[in-house]
Amino acid sequence: MIEEVRYEPSQIRRGKKGAGRVWINKQQYFEGISEAVWRFVIGGYFPAERWLKDRKDRALSFETRKSIRALSARLRKRAY
Repeated sequence: MIEEVRYEPSQIRRGKKGAGRVWINKQQYFEGISEAVWRFVIGGYFPAERWLKDRKDRALSFETRKSIRALSARLRKRAY
């Protein structure tokens, strides 16, 4: 369930430098999201953050998680 959306910048964790976290509630997060992807701007807003916030109070399905990964991969390509 998406309750809150916040980004935790990357830290060195188990050899994963640059792997930030996007928290969606107090216990669950997506890991491996670069700050460049999270802060990527299109049309004056951050699409990754907006996409998740638009789904607040909804449960994520497997298909939704696949969409988040696809969005992240697409933004990662455009950010570099």
